[in-house]
Amino acid sequence: MRFPAGGTMIGLETKAALDKYGIKPDIIIGCAGGGSNLGGLIPPVYGGE
Repeated sequence: MRFPAGGTMIGLETKAALDKYGIKPDIIIGCAGGGSNLGGLIPPVYGGE
């Protein structure tokens, strides 16, 4: 499965949910060790800002 540049499934789903409810988070907290969840979450949410 291919995703747009800077996008992953977890990040794109999170971005869609935040947009749907009009939420603009100041911070996102996630674990950065051993997995790619945080790395996949951040770019779609904060990539253009």
